[in-house]
Amino acid sequence: MSDKIKATDEELQEVGLLKSASTDSNPTVDSTVDKEVYYGSDAIAQVEGNIGRPLTYAEKRVVEEEGYVATPYTDTKGITTQGVGQTGQWIEAGFEAAFTHHVDRARTRIPNLDEYPEDLQAELIQAEYRGDLGHSPTFLKLLNQGNYAQASQEFLDNNDYRNSEVTGSGVHKRMKRVSDAVSSYAEKRRAVPEAAPSEADYDIGDSGYKFIDGDTFRNKETSESVRFEGIDIEEVEKVLKDKGYIMGESGGQVAKQYIASLANRYGYTKVKVKDEDAGYGRKVGDLVDEEGNSFQNLLISSGIAKPTLIGRTTKTMSDDDYSRYLHGVADRSIADPYRKKSDIEIASQIIKAASLESTGGEIIAKKRALNEAEYSLMPDFYTDVVIRNNNATYENRAIHPFSQSWDSALTMVGNAFKQVGVMAADVTGFEEAEASLLGSIDYSRQQLSDKPKVRLDYRDVNWTDLGEIGEFVGANLATSIPFMGVTIASIVAAPFTYGGSLSVPVAMYSGMILDEMPGEQDQKNYGVAIVGGGIAAALDVFGVKGAAGLIKPSQFLTKEGKESAIKLVMNSTGTARARAVSMLPSDKVGNALRVGLTREQAALALQKMTKRQIVGYADDVAKFTKLQLTKGAVLKDLSKRLAQGAAFEGSTEMLQELTMYTAAVIGSEKSWDFDELQHRMTNAVIAGGLMGAGFSLPGGVWEAGQWRDATVAMSEYDGRFDDAADTFRSEAKDPETGRVADLSEIIEEEWADTTRAKSSPKPKKPKSDMDEYDQMQQADVDAEAVEDVKFSDRADAGQTDYDAKPTSQSLKDGLMDPAFTLRDARDTVFTIERLQKSKTLRRLYDMLGGKSTKVHAGIDFHSDKMLNFESFERVIPEVRALYSAFKLDGRRSGAKREALSALVYDFYNVHIKPVTEKQDNNQTWITGDSVIAMIDWDNLKPEFQENSAALKDLIDRLYQVDRKMYESVTLAQARANIPPIGDLQDHIFRSKSFLKSAISANKEKFINLLMSEKGLNVEEANAVTNAILDNPEINTLDDAFDLTKGGINPKTHKRRSLDIADNNAFSEFFENNLFDNLENSMKSAARYTTMTKFVGPNSSLLTSMFDKIQREFTEGLEEESADAEVANADVNDIARLTRDLINADSGNYKRIESDVLRGTQKALTLTGVLTMLGLAAPMSIVEFALTPVGVDVKTLNKNVGSLGMILGRELFEYFAEVGRLTGIAPQRSSFETKIKSRNKKDTDVRFVEYNDPAGLNRRVGYGDARTGQAQLTGVTEFNKFTKNLMDAFFKVIGLNAVTNATRTLRASFFNDFLIRNLDILHQQKNEGTADTNETREARRFLEKMGVPPDRMLDLSEQLLVAEGNPSPKLQADWEAQFDNGLFNFINEAVPLPDAMGRPLFYSDPHYAMFTQFQGFISKFTAHHIPRLYDLVKSATPGFKYSTFATLMSMLLLGYAAQHLKDLIKFGESSPYLEDNEKYLRALYSSGLLGTTERVISNNMLFPLYEDRSRTMGEAIWNFGTGEAPSSAIFENVYKLGHGLIEGDSRATVKSGASLLPLGSPFKHRIYDSMVQAQWITGDN
Repeated sequence: MSDKIKATDEELQEVGLLKSASTDSNPTVDSTVDKEVYYGSDAIAQVEGNIGRPLTYAEKRVVEEEGYVATPYTDTKGITTQGVGQTGQWIEAGFEAAFTHHVDRARTRIPNLDEYPEDLQAELIQAEYRGDLGHSPTFLKLLNQGNYAQASQEFLDNNDYRNSEVTGSGVHKRMKRVSDAVSSYAEKRRAVPEAAPSEADYDIGDSGYKFIDGDTFRNKETSESVRFEGIDIEEVEKVLKDKGYIMGESGGQVAKQYIASLANRYGYTKVKVKDEDAGYGRKVGDLVDEEGNSFQNLLISSGIAKPTLIGRTTKTMSDDDYSRYLHGVADRSIADPYRKKSDIEIASQIIKAASLESTGGEIIAKKRALNEAEYSLMPDFYTDVVIRNNNATYENRAIHPFSQSWDSALTMVGNAFKQVGVMAADVTGFEEAEASLLGSIDYSRQQLSDKPKVRLDYRDVNWTDLGEIGEFVGANLATSIPFMGVTIASIVAAPFTYGGSLSVPVAMYSGMILDEMPGEQDQKNYGVAIVGGGIAAALDVFGVKGAAGLIKPSQFLTKEGKESAIKLVMNSTGTARARAVSMLPSDKVGNALRVGLTREQAALALQKMTKRQIVGYADDVAKFTKLQLTKGAVLKDLSKRLAQGAAFEGSTEMLQELTMYTAAVIGSEKSWDFDELQHRMTNAVIAGGLMGAGFSLPGGVWEAGQWRDATVAMSEYDGRFDDAADTFRSEAKDPETGRVADLSEIIEEEWADTTRAKSSPKPKKPKSDMDEYDQMQQADVDAEAVEDVKFSDRADAGQTDYDAKPTSQSLKDGLMDPAFTLRDARDTVFTIERLQKSKTLRRLYDMLGGKSTKVHAGIDFHSDKMLNFESFERVIPEVRALYSAFKLDGRRSGAKREALSALVYDFYNVHIKPVTEKQDNNQTWITGDSVIAMIDWDNLKPEFQENSAALKDLIDRLYQVDRKMYESVTLAQARANIPPIGDLQDHIFRSKSFLKSAISANKEKFINLLMSEKGLNVEEANAVTNAILDNPEINTLDDAFDLTKGGINPKTHKRRSLDIADNNAFSEFFENNLFDNLENSMKSAARYTTMTKFVGPNSSLLTSMFDKIQREFTEGLEEESADAEVANADVNDIARLTRDLINADSGNYKRIESDVLRGTQKALTLTGVLTMLGLAAPMSIVEFALTPVGVDVKTLNKNVGSLGMILGRELFEYFAEVGRLTGIAPQRSSFETKIKSRNKKDTDVRFVEYNDPAGLNRRVGYGDARTGQAQLTGVTEFNKFTKNLMDAFFKVIGLNAVTNATRTLRASFFNDFLIRNLDILHQQKNEGTADTNETREARRFLEKMGVPPDRMLDLSEQLLVAEGNPSPKLQADWEAQFDNGLFNFINEAVPLPDAMGRPLFYSDPHYAMFTQFQGFISKFTAHHIPRLYDLVKSATPGFKYSTFATLMSMLLLGYAAQHLKDLIKFGESSPYLEDNEKYLRALYSSGLLGTTERVISNNMLFPLYEDRSRTMGEAIWNFGTGEAPSSAIFENVYKLGHGLIEGDSRATVKSGASLLPLGSPFKHRIYDSMVQAQWITGDN
């Protein structure tokens, strides 16, 4: 045949190169057009030449049928085609890629494709290549069922085949070849070959073993049976002594003969037996040859045996066996079908055919049980299980009985409430609801019946087996917990629901009784069920309270110990006596304070004391506590508790069982079965008794633990808290007072030094004469110091040295200290080694908020900025609260906000501005009350008149906050010795911030205005504009200009002018919302105040401090020596890094200059948040575990009652927020009022309202955008719209509610935490005693919270002396320290990311794609994990145990959060993970691994999910996608496009859902719902 031919379309159709045209087709190509076509062997040769290798048999068949066209042409349907029938993307991709793609699709359609003979595989693949398989679902169904004969006929039953026969095209011949191949395979399978040569006794060489069937052999002497570990072969018939006749399987005898023959022929005669149970008295083993090769592996790879499971394993096969099997399939698939077969291959085919003899060659399921329940009934009849339950053994026992019992109990609780719903629907006539609920109940019952067995019945327990006893107790406990949880929750909520919540357990138990009643719904007596449910619920409430009494520790004083304690209290004097007297009821005090306590009074006081308080009276702590911890005393207490617990819980469980059974019988057609009742009551007594005894154990252990804690805490300080900070603190103590100065005192000292260091200041130019902004580029000479080396020069020198460092050296430095990727950035800059060299550097470290080596507690840089803002914000009511005071249009919150703003601005322009403009020239600032007095309130427009009272209050507050900001700024300026800013009348109304969306939309015009109106050059104008748009902290032109010039020199308030805000040319670029402008003004003032206080104008404070740091670093070194040079370079490097820290805090660290890159990055991070964080709320519940850290048990017990109300409040607020966002806003809640009134004030002095934890939370800024979720997730808002979008998003998904609840709960503990620790130090101070572990721990707790212990104690004592009438300064000083401590205390539970508190690279926007969503965990890793570790390592036993409990709670909540997430995503537990993998996921989700989880869970180490990468490139991409969350957006876009092109509905729907806000978590359910609704088929 020639290489090239000219062919018509008819000829091409004959060989299948063109599809036949249907009757309505419209060919676009002339049939006589020349085409370069090859077919047959020529086509094969062309393709092999192109790809450079021989084609496989299947590839040859495709090329033979398709032919090869060398040049592109347009087929009859107008589709460009080339090569081996390749179209579209496959022309460019090439034949190999196209072939692989179609093979993959064929495998998807025919799961057993690789098991067919090579010739049949080839025909099926070429049919897929043409597109035949996708259009014949019935053929595929028959083929996959093994009905080959019928499948071969079905394949030809289509119009394509019939039309081809009529037109004479080659399509019907091609399809007939496929049909014949299937039919031929069916015929071959019916022919059973002759058996292998007989082996008389099936001996395995001279090993002493012989085969008893294909997968089992036996020791002829001992009769011990050994089974191959991971394979399954057809069974032979046999007769066993204990079981009689066992029926064999088709092909079993043939398999046994051939396998025995192969083992001996190829030398696999050495027996290896493992000490592992294979079930039914057999061991696991294998046969090996002389070289140690495995016979089992040979059987798997050759296809004689398939990997399977045996014994108690839950895996279907090992990874090695699975891989070996697939490689065997692959090797056979590419082998030449015409080659001579080996003995092993022939044996494999014969065994396979023999196994199908009984079915006429058709594949049917082996004798396998449907599930473990069926298998366990006839284990000898079945060889395997079809549907394997990973939580069940073959004996149908639960592998994880505790978790299964928990799940079953949850289902039963759900059914109980559904039964109540059925009852309600039946009574009210809602038949559809009733039917739906009954269907759901039936489905749940079926689920329960399908679960594997758990030992919940005492008759199912071998009481000599501790494992079975443990399972019985654990399973019953797990079953009881959900029911107890409902009851406990109802008891906790009872005070706030006026007892209404107690109806919930009544409903639950009534539903359980209804569920037990047989028959139709109209045959059940609802009244009886409700009465029975009420009795059962009452018993449960009684049982819960009794259990609580068992768990609660008693005073547990031995006789000798009690006698000793009474004498100690009676003999106490001074403050110790006063403490004991304070424990007495008021009517029992008498004259005890003056003459001492009587024996009766002392005994009464002991009942109120904690163990630490009791031990505090002892002179010899160890001796006293030893009396309590003798073995006899401990065992006696435990025995008593065990007996009480068993009797109490056992009796209540028995009565509950009797009540519910009786009600079910009386209220329905259920018959009495006394045997059943006896067994149930017996089971209840045993299970309840054992659980009750278990409940009693924690109380006894806790009791002993408390004495241990008291012993350690009250003992002389043993150095357990000593660290570098202690050494530094000792050096910092005042030699006279012994106090360590707090940060406010340190800052004042440093400013005093700075002022003294300045020499010959230049003449000052009056600020009033300075033009508003035209002198912006002139140096601020009034504040400029004349130091030898400015801070900026040091930082620049350090940067120069750093830039000159070789990359290799930087890499080496990083490798030498990899922990820098985890540490607080301050700890990386201010290392212990550096801190040891300089007292001033230690001060700077503390000023910037250093934690781990803190010397001087107090208000630091970060908290100062936050608290300054909050001090301003507290003057103004919440905007939402104003809505009820004003009469406004609009229902949505946003609309009301805009309306209120417009109203106030209108009022200012109409009524305030005309009055104040007359006074402006007098330079006398008019106060708010004066302005109000000057307005004619009787002659207002109607909209003002109806809001006059609210306007007066708001206007007065606006002037107050303006004055407060002014005073804050001028105080900072006075400290820095610079002239104060001038007053500007009505600044609060006239000052406006940038409308960034307008600037972004008309950027060029804004830049031109800066150049024309303000004289900036083009580079400056561009830089300033980019700074405004890029940095959410920038809201004024001064701030923007500062940022472009280094960012840390505070100049914003060097004069108080409006600058361009009063310039009409810029009017379109300014915000017109009063509240946005107010917020930005407060931010600007707070930032300026903090920067001036901690940095100084022109960094003057830092300049002065670094001069001292340099002197301290070089002290004792010869000037210009090598050591001095190293020291100077080190100081410069610290300056560089310090500037980086401050720039990072200001948002000016390594800014991205490209507008396009910056905008793209923001868009991706924003999209990532909207599409990926839909289920962030349940994942945040782990944070609840952190709320008790550092809090004593008494405080926890006292405040735990707030939890229910806090959660209730946040739940209500969640729906209220959603309502406000949508315009359907409910009335304000009374939750806060109830919380405030929950606790009655006790005798303690409370300086801040402590009964309003939510108010405390807001008091220090938690709850607004600066501490909200965008901050935690790393989203930088584009503009006002995206800011509001993020705010709404995090409210809708519930993340705000969870975070606020966690913070509020933490806040509820603070007042007691503070008072307790201050009281410990106050008592020590008054009694003049030496340090104990308790006093040092109290001091340490306060210092870690930023509270200076000595200063706070002094302020508190002064407040007590003031007796409720303190001076304003004293009150302000105390509240400032209180707020600082509260801010840090809350931060301990919900880490608030800040640039300095985590590794610095997290603030580098170039890495934002990789660090997104890492805000919380990076701060948690850098600060909280070391803190928790420190508590476990060093704390007194009580806090050590509670911290350990916190860690365990984090794991538990991590598991619960992921389980909840699974329920939302899948409606069940994750189908992709085994139980052990879920525990690993809980660890990863708990946060305990910190940011190292990203490394540990990597595919190279301990991945949670299997790496499905097929190539190195794909592995790299998958790694990048996992580490850079936003890259998943690109992946989903690609999958969406690919799915649309390929018609892959699964990929299309799931990737499409993943690109929708809130869609990703629900993509599986969306897909399943669309399949169920038949909108899509569910097929690819």
